[in-house]
Amino acid sequence: MRRTKRILRGLLFLVCVLPASSYADDSGTHPNIHKIAVVSIIGNEVDMQTLGPAFSAKAYKLQTDWNIDEKIAAEIARLLAGRFMVSTAVDSRAFGTIENGIFDNPVSEVQRRIAALPKVGGLDAYIVVFPFQLNGSANWSGLFVRRDPGLFGGGTTIVGVYYYFGVFDASTGKRIDYGTPKLPAAGFLSGFSPPSATCSKTMWADTAEGLSDEQKSGIRREMLSLATKSVGYAMAGANLITKSEADANAKLHAGDDDPSCQLG
Repeated sequence: MRRTKRILRGLLFLVCVLPASSYADDSGTHPNIHKIAVVSIIGNEVDMQTLGPAFSAKAYKLQTDWNIDEKIAAEIARLLAGRFMVSTAVDSRAFGTIENGIFDNPVSEVQRRIAALPKVGGLDAYIVVFPFQLNGSANWSGLFVRRDPGLFGGGTTIVGVYYYFGVFDASTGKRIDYGTPKLPAAGFLSGFSPPSATCSKTMWADTAEGLSDEQKSGIRREMLSLATKSVGYAMAGANLITKSEADANAKLHAGDDDPSCQLG
């Protein structure tokens, strides 16, 4: 059953977003970008979701101070060092909250907000990271934990960080390029998994108050690992770094995962 669900998630991922990514060669493909600003606005709220009959479902929002956005922005800046002048001193409040509902167009909204920003001399582009549906499901975006208790106990607990990675013109807001966050994974038809992992059922509690510090630490650790490893492949897809650099970045963070989790 777990393998079937993994295949289905992989198919949705393949159909919805994977064709968007190509990879840069060593020469780079953005000669007109010299200075770039980086902002991540995924936020600190974790969507704790459950599957199952309505009478047994427990769902809530977990408020955290994990600052995953700062970690993502710092990782992007590190990987871009030597290629561009990079600034992470961007006031994320200027971008507000990006909605991901069925009638929303978050990419167009980001473009509109960048176009309305005060112009910064010498700034060529913004990299913006924000919550996004990678598999067509409105519930799977941003930071989330999804608990499926199963029919006979056990079940699965999925931890995910689903986001959009876009490069936008600093003056007009027009999208220049974008890449899909993903991770190499055996067992997926595409050869890649979205940034999510199947983790121990002990990572779940039915209420925010019921989550222990140890459980929160495990969720945070896995989310940081998924974000920092997958962002390199998003950058390669957006032609900012090479695939070999993305591979090296993933290896650098290979030991960061929570021990109870496995990719996909």
